[in-house]
Amino acid sequence: MLFDSKPNKIKDELPEAVVLKTDNQGWLSDQECLALTSILKNLNGQLHFCTKGKWSNHEVLKAIVQIAGPGRLTLSTWTITEDPIRTIVQMKSEGLITELNCILDYRINDRRPESFHLLKSNSNRITLAKCHAKALVFQGEHRVFSMIGSANFTRNPRIEVGLISNDSSLAEFHLKWMNEILENEPE
Repeated sequence: MLFDSKPNKIKDELPEAVVLKTDNQGWLSDQECLALTSILKNLNGQLHFCTKGKWSNHEVLKAIVQIAGPGRLTLSTWTITEDPIRTIVQMKSEGLITELNCILDYRINDRRPESFHLLKSNSNRITLAKCHAKALVFQGEHRVFSMIGSANFTRNPRIEVGLISNDSSLAEFHLKWMNEILENEPE
């Protein structure tokens, strides 16, 4: 079930391009990523989503980057695992992510030290804080997107919900609090 950007309207029946069926591993195929890209390309405002445990944040990020063009990624998450980091690092090495700024929960180095060090070595700025917020802002050459939701940056088989927006004022709101934390919190 996806929610429309119009208040009080629930879409139970979605156009075929919006229904994303995944393989048994829960990863979006190239075709499904293209379908998601098509949805986001036509987005004018916001899209509420429910993953049903079928896809993860880094897969949405790939679609966002395809539409927005190369740009800066600022994210916050309670935890992050190696596969999403490798996806982000790959996009950075390809020049699709030109700057990477991260806010992570201060216990990440205890929970996932390898992941933390991989991300730290590939980030422009990284801050550890008492963080449970899951948000990203991507400022691309062509468009800006923000995404907030319940999911961490992990390969996630759980039901998660969130919102994707291409409203620049919402992106500015999230960048403001994120930059305050990035500039004021010690690592």
